[in-house]
Amino acid sequence: MFYGLQAEGIYTMHPHFLITISPFITLILPLLYLNILYSTYRFTRFRSKDLWHFLPYVLNVVMFIPFYIKSGQEKIDIIMNDRGYYYWARIIVDEMLSLQGIIYSILLYRIFKVFRARLKEEFSSLEKIRYKAISRGVVIIMISWGLGIFDVHVHYIYPEIINLFDYVYLAMVISIYYISYH
Repeated sequence: MFYGLQAEGIYTMHPHFLITISPFITLILPLLYLNILYSTYRFTRFRSKDLWHFLPYVLNVVMFIPFYIKSGQEKIDIIMNDRGYYYWARIIVDEMLSLQGIIYSILLYRIFKVFRARLKEEFSSLEKIRYKAISRGVVIIMISWGLGIFDVHVHYIYPEIINLFDYVYLAMVISIYYISYH
């Protein structure tokens, strides 16, 4: 939704929305991972050691606090012209997202590998169907994430090349709805 608002130019009319949603992107994979972890291992309570998964989100918000307190016009000027702190902060966030995609791909692969072995012995037919649907959705998300990583790095070098992020977001939204349905 917010990506659509950005594409329609709403952010230039309401600049206080700029960079308010991007920190939430760093929550997608940790929340997906924790959801799958807690549903496959049947944890009943949140474990305090899982709080570290939210560190990228906190770092993202902290890096942009000075941006959030600026006036609307200053925000627009920074986004349109900046090659200073905020430019590099956005690159750091992009790299953090790339690293996050790699790490969570490995973590999710490990969960599914262990869970697949347990699935035959401990779970019902419905849980097996749900597992297969979730694993397909996760594969689509990981492929989308890989395309997003590729797109970000290509745009550093060749900014005029087609932007794949429209397709990446669409694939991720469809995958999340697919996983939620099952």
